[in-house]
Amino acid sequence: MRKFMLLTFLLGIIEIAEAKIFDGATRFIEPTAMLLPEDEPQDAAYQEYKAANNLVLDQRWAEAIAQLEAFGKKYPNSQYADDANFWLCYSREKRGDNPEEVYQAYQKFIEKFSKSQYVDEARGNMVRLADQLAKAGKPKYKAELEALRSNEDEDIKLQAIYALSQYDDDPATTKLLLDLLQTEKSANLRRKIVFVLGNIEGPEAAAALEKLALTDPDPAVQKNAVHALGNQSESASIKALMKVVESGADQEVRKAALYSIGNTDESTGLEFLLRTAKTSTDQELGKAATYAIGNYGSAAAVRALGEILAGSTVREVRKAALYALGNTGEPEAVAALEKTALDPGDSELQTAAVYAIGNLSDEIALKSLQNIFVKSTDTRVRKATAYAIGNTGEPEGVAFLGKMAAQEQDVEVAKALIHAMGNVDDDQAVTALVNVIKTNPNEELKKTAIYAIANTSKPAAREALLAVLRSEGSAELKKTALYSLGNLDDDAAVPVLLEIAQKDPNLQLRKAAVTALSQIDSPKAKEALLKILRGEK
Repeated sequence: MRKFMLLTFLLGIIEIAEAKIFDGATRFIEPTAMLLPEDEPQDAAYQEYKAANNLVLDQRWAEAIAQLEAFGKKYPNSQYADDANFWLCYSREKRGDNPEEVYQAYQKFIEKFSKSQYVDEARGNMVRLADQLAKAGKPKYKAELEALRSNEDEDIKLQAIYALSQYDDDPATTKLLLDLLQTEKSANLRRKIVFVLGNIEGPEAAAALEKLALTDPDPAVQKNAVHALGNQSESASIKALMKVVESGADQEVRKAALYSIGNTDESTGLEFLLRTAKTSTDQELGKAATYAIGNYGSAAAVRALGEILAGSTVREVRKAALYALGNTGEPEAVAALEKTALDPGDSELQTAAVYAIGNLSDEIALKSLQNIFVKSTDTRVRKATAYAIGNTGEPEGVAFLGKMAAQEQDVEVAKALIHAMGNVDDDQAVTALVNVIKTNPNEELKKTAIYAIANTSKPAAREALLAVLRSEGSAELKKTALYSLGNLDDDAAVPVLLEIAQKDPNLQLRKAAVTALSQIDSPKAKEALLKILRGEK
């Protein structure tokens, strides 16, 4: 957003500043209007804004208001929008409009342009207006005035806290911040103080953060304290985080403490998380502890997750352990996941284990998925495994899917195998799908394979579908191939589709060919349809 210096134009550059007495003592200087530099780009919005701004400079308030309002309607998203809006409020105030309406206009300006450089000036003007309105017998503005002054004081304090953060190694800074925490009522300021304390190493800062995490009435302050404790290198901070987890604090605060423990390298933290995951009666805390263990990304973490998987009685916690294992990227995780996938009784957990193995995407994971598919007797698990193998995109996986599809007796599983091959999108998958069409006696599976071929984007897909049309297959299969050719949106298929539409003895196939042509968005397909209409051969 373009900003300009607060200058005015009068026989060169002079100020138009009016001194006001505010609150009996403070000298309040109103903002001056803006002179636009002559070297700025001369676009239309700039020219119109400059014209309106010149009216402000000349103190022609009514004309300025009319032009600024018109500018706001015409250029609501202009880079000058906040400038124009502020000077509109200012001009209304100077014209002598109703003070309450002007106050509300400034309020709306701040809400809409909260990042504008004029926000502080707008607040200053609101303070003056609120003071006038309160003295004029409108008591609600006394409270508004106190709130505005409080916000100003808080802004100053925030600036001071940020400035102090550069002295985080000074014991005097730590003491001052700790003293402030004892007296400061603003939760916003306490959150900022916590942020600074999080960068200060030492037992005093850790003790203060622990107290805030356990007792502060604002959960946001508690969570900030928890995160700050997680940044401390002292072993005492781990103990403090453990206390938070075992306290009666808000559940979200306790979960944050678990994740903060998981971001450390402390072995005592891992042991605590494992114990929490296995014994907590709070399902959400158990899950959080489990995911936090996954953040360790070590062999010890994999073993801990395996223990949770085998020992937890809470189903959602066990599921969390499966996902965490899958995200570790550790080969050791595969054995635990495979064991769960083959453990009968809970299909949802088994399929979650399958997808978790699929996330590992390596040779060991692919071998494990193949083993699960062969050994499992659960249809849901086997279908999930087929998709997981297809998602690896590995040639070995595609070959396995094709081999299994050729001999699978369960139609639902066979369909999953075929769809999984269609998701691979390579020539090898197309070849495997063509083999299903040629060798599998099930008509429904042949149609599934045709649709799967059309799901790929390889040139081999078109040739495979044309081969179906040239074969001795059923009319139903050929109709499926025709619709699939149309879905490919491939100009090269147009001559074949036109020939079938004009010459095939089967009326249903001729109709299907016309439908397929309508799906191809090209001049060539359009011309073919026109030839059919004109009866041209």
